[in-house]
Amino acid sequence: MTRESDHQSTEATDEIRPCDRVVPKLLMTYSEATWSLGICERTLRGLMENGELAVVKIGSRTLFDPADLEALKQSRKVLRPKTG
Repeated sequence: MTRESDHQSTEATDEIRPCDRVVPKLLMTYSEATWSLGICERTLRGLMENGELAVVKIGSRTLFDPADLEALKQSRKVLRPKTG
């Protein structure tokens, strides 16, 4: 047996309310970037100084694009041959 509320129009069920949205972070701070990569801040700064990791400057703040962190991770992947 179905109820009246089970037959709502698709307009009502497909509507997204602002409180239902999950907006991903577009930029990360130093602490978020180091935590995400599992490295210390000194290592992160070294990657920046060597030109291996781009930064986003907004005013005096230095931020990191999650896509750049992902690209760094992908560039550092190493396949090891099976032994034995």
